[in-house]
Amino acid sequence: MFARYNKRGGSGFTLPSVLITSIVLMTVLLAGLQLSAATARSLREQYYYQLAREAAESGVAYAQECLQKNSNLARWSDVNQLRPQTDCTGVAQAGWSDTVQSGDRLRTSFEVKFPQRFANNLQRIPSTGKTEVLRRSDGRVVKTYYHSVNGQTGSATLIDKVAFGYIMGNSCNDKRLGSFFATIDEFSRLKAAGLNSCGQLGNGTNVDSTEPRNFNLPAGQTAIGVYTNFLSVGTTLSVLTDSGEVWSAGDNRWGQLGGNYVSDHEALPVKYQLPSGVKAKFVSPLGFATFVVAENGDAYAAGGNWAGLTGTGNTDRNARITKPTRVRLPAGEKARADEQSWAVDRYNGFVITESGRVYGWGENRSGQLGMRSIDEQSYSPNPVRIGTFGNAGQPKAVQVAFDGDTLYIVDSDGGLYSAGMNNFGQVGTRMVRLRNLWTYNCLTAKGTDVRTEACNGDDNQLWNFDKASGRMQIRNNWANPAKPCFDNHKADEKTIYMHTCNPSIAQKFHVMSFPSYDISTHLVNDKATGNNKCVAEIATQPGHVWLANCDGDARAQWHAYIDTLHKIELPGGRKASSVSTDQFFATTVTTDGKAYSWGLNNMALGNGVSVNNRDLFGERRKLYNPDPVEFILPAGASAVDSWTTSNGWSPHRANTFVMTSDGRVFGAGSNIFGQLGIGRFGGGHNGSYPTPQQMLVLGSGSDLARRVRSGYGTTVVYTANGRVFTVGNNSNGQLGDGTTTSNHTPAAHKHVNSQERTLLF
Repeated sequence: MFARYNKRGGSGFTLPSVLITSIVLMTVLLAGLQLSAATARSLREQYYYQLAREAAESGVAYAQECLQKNSNLARWSDVNQLRPQTDCTGVAQAGWSDTVQSGDRLRTSFEVKFPQRFANNLQRIPSTGKTEVLRRSDGRVVKTYYHSVNGQTGSATLIDKVAFGYIMGNSCNDKRLGSFFATIDEFSRLKAAGLNSCGQLGNGTNVDSTEPRNFNLPAGQTAIGVYTNFLSVGTTLSVLTDSGEVWSAGDNRWGQLGGNYVSDHEALPVKYQLPSGVKAKFVSPLGFATFVVAENGDAYAAGGNWAGLTGTGNTDRNARITKPTRVRLPAGEKARADEQSWAVDRYNGFVITESGRVYGWGENRSGQLGMRSIDEQSYSPNPVRIGTFGNAGQPKAVQVAFDGDTLYIVDSDGGLYSAGMNNFGQVGTRMVRLRNLWTYNCLTAKGTDVRTEACNGDDNQLWNFDKASGRMQIRNNWANPAKPCFDNHKADEKTIYMHTCNPSIAQKFHVMSFPSYDISTHLVNDKATGNNKCVAEIATQPGHVWLANCDGDARAQWHAYIDTLHKIELPGGRKASSVSTDQFFATTVTTDGKAYSWGLNNMALGNGVSVNNRDLFGERRKLYNPDPVEFILPAGASAVDSWTTSNGWSPHRANTFVMTSDGRVFGAGSNIFGQLGIGRFGGGHNGSYPTPQQMLVLGSGSDLARRVRSGYGTTVVYTANGRVFTVGNNSNGQLGDGTTTSNHTPAAHKHVNSQERTLLF
């Protein structure tokens, strides 16, 4: 060491200045090297964690793909988790890589647990990504980095995420007809386009829109579900938010929006006023009434109370229920919150409860509540129990459907039941009660006499109409069991009495309705066909019937119905898996992949039978179809679901669609708007196809149909890969293509197919 004496007193050592400078520089350099190494390590770790995050996000993406392939249902589990080398069931596949990426010293992978399901079809996907750092010499793992993410997702094409509605008949401001649609976009905003005469699009106007405009939810409210009615009364649109609130716009003449009544039509959303602290889970709109199911299973109603429609116990048939009121289900019964468990139309509501029981309320003029004895004013303002579903040892109800007149129920054993109007055989039975529309009394067998008496539900008022023979036979003629058949005495084209059954023309009748009287039935005698003679009550002799002119007089019109649940016998003893209906006919899909239809044949039953619309009288035997007939599918095709739509008797908007397991769609009935999606307008028999036609586009590639909805000549198809295809009538822009031009080929237009946003956190 170099040293020198310190002249200032004392002794000491002083480093040369050059050396001091060198030491300082070396110290700074060493510190810099140490800092660089720490920074490098930190950057490397950030990189490894980022790779783990990317792997976790890859797991979420893989899970989403698996969910889309299986109707949004997970097939893996916490035991068999999703990994890079597994299929969608969590089972490892030979030859599949077990990493997301791998390199010289790195490899990444992921594990996805079973998703958590929440209300409104939201699912949270927990995924953990892993980065492994490998030793260069032997490839062993030196260190492992993990990163976990949750992906929140849901199907953007479920019924509660895309809503189509239409209006038939006078309604709202300018009494126009038409359709509209609404969808939730990738930023959770509700967009709506099409018909807006009721202000139902919620944008502050009643002007139609060919492109989606914002449904004006209040700030802070996020749309997670949207609902309207697809049975010709789509006058309102309701939105469910993530906070459990319901906001609605449109027709409010009866207070059906459930807010403080301000005006008949609300073009800006109104809050449905549930009790404090109660959150909504599901909405079932009926145009002039709105039903909301809360998270606790209570159901609430607001709107017009005709025939006790709201089910709130209010006996005032003209009441407006403007404040949501609890539907009076029996104590302990909680309503299910899904589309299969609710059916509301015209003046009725039906619901399946968590116990598997069925309750209905409202009008009962066609016996749809199954209360047996009815009269013209029959209704129930409180829910009544229908059938024995859910009892100990009995199957539970799994689906309810209603067309405004006739009820259908599918149970867990595959049984199919019905009650209500039966003028075209839509109850699925040849049995019928016949109530005269002049006196409201029922046709009754009394020994050799045929009379009308007060309807009482007895078997001597229950008739069996045999379409093949044309005979009407009473179930039980108490006074003279040997004479069970309806007879035109000596074929004199006038007298009616009960007689022993025989094949004579005097006992040949047919059941038919005319378009102008589509809710009534005429009983026409074949012997008197040339003179158009119908069974009628004699004006001068109350209670007595004879053959008179079919001139539209109420004395010759009969209300045909079944007032107790009837089990529909399907061919070969088959079991039902689902049912769909609209006015006067229905379709069921069976557990073995068949489809059957029955009721009014307006060329939509799919059994290949055409009807000459210009000669209804001559075609009378084709119209009435109480026995299920097979919907014709190609060999090997297996039905999985159906949809039925009509507008009363008219064949111009009548269709049945059946989806098959391979993602194809087959449709029968009208094609005047191109709604069958076969690449042309009209065609067939007077613009209709009685034999099912395969829809174009669907069933190819990844566009596999899963659900179909149709009405007012517009058809909507939901696919397994999360897309919505529209085709047919576009008079109000409901196809979502930005125009009002109808189309005959299905397409997934941008205004209907919002890209689903997945939240990662």
